[in-house]
Amino acid sequence: ATVRKDLGKPLETIFRDFGEKPIASASVAQAHIATLNSTGGKVCVKIQHKGVASMVGTDLATIELICERAAKYHPDAPDTTDLVREWRRASREEVDFK
Repeated sequence: ATVRKDLGKPLETIFRDFGEKPIASASVAQAHIATLNSTGGKVCVKIQHKGVASMVGTDLATIELICERAAKYHPDAPDTTDLVREWRRASREEVDFK
């Protein structure tokens, strides 16, 4: 249902067949094998786990806040704020499937 909603059309209009069982799964998404109607070519369709983009963003924002506070209240500690900001930027790209 999620894939159909994201594609905006029934799976059958794009894929000749679509593997219901994922061939791989990780923290951000899972992968399914499908066959395209247009070419007959096999493709791997990556489906993001529901809510993961929001959760990753919230978690990294919290980590960034902790780093900022640590740098402020513990001047001898290394300031890792820039590192976490870059991590947040890269994570946004990773969860942007469009």
